[in-house]
Amino acid sequence: MSRKFISFAVFIAASLVTRISGAAVLTEYQFTNNRTSSNVPVGAVASTFNNGAGMTTNIVTGYRTTTPSSTIDPSLFTLSSDTSSTEAGAVTNNNYYTFTLTPNAGIVLDLTSLTFRYALDNSGGSTGFNATYFVRSSIDNFATDVGSVPASAGKGKTTAFTTANIDLTASQFQNLSSAVTFRIYIYDNSNTTTQQDLLDDVIVNGSLALVPEPSTYAMMGLGIGLLAAAQRFRRSRRSA
Repeated sequence: MSRKFISFAVFIAASLVTRISGAAVLTEYQFTNNRTSSNVPVGAVASTFNNGAGMTTNIVTGYRTTTPSSTIDPSLFTLSSDTSSTEAGAVTNNNYYTFTLTPNAGIVLDLTSLTFRYALDNSGGSTGFNATYFVRSSIDNFATDVGSVPASAGKGKTTAFTTANIDLTASQFQNLSSAVTFRIYIYDNSNTTTQQDLLDDVIVNGSLALVPEPSTYAMMGLGIGLLAAAQRFRRSRRSA
């Protein structure tokens, strides 16, 4: 079989998987008075943004940063009394936020990153305040961390929002044809109601591709088979 024929067959196979969006926002949660996604492209469905059974959260509006005159868009906050003091404790006690991204039938997802903004409100705290946000996914049944970020605020201080960027370019987050669920866990060194962990603008970036039906692959196989047969016939006639 000639190199030209092999290249042609590979081109045909690759062209059947049609990219229906380039790098794009696949879901975005802004928490503008609700927990629904504000940005989902055609081809996928995003769940409501929820929290685990071990954590009570609310939406706060106009959270103030360290600059008194500035405010931030509405965000989620949880009291530090609702979180554990260790990573293992956060997992055991279900101290997490969660959402699910589901591709429609015939669509696959290629993920690139999960980003979110986080901050600590320690304005009423009498001691320093430290917290860690870490991400896990249903790909391995929430067994290992995909990524994590630390945060800290001094006594009586608040922090400005910082953007976390969790890399999702690993192979397990590519070519996803079924739902994937993410959990953003939090643990901190406090157990009071005057110290709060905040979360805002949760975004998953990636792309979607349209995958052909099995019958399309069958037709492609038949076509390639006919081309191969025709090529063999031509060769046999030249050698006769």
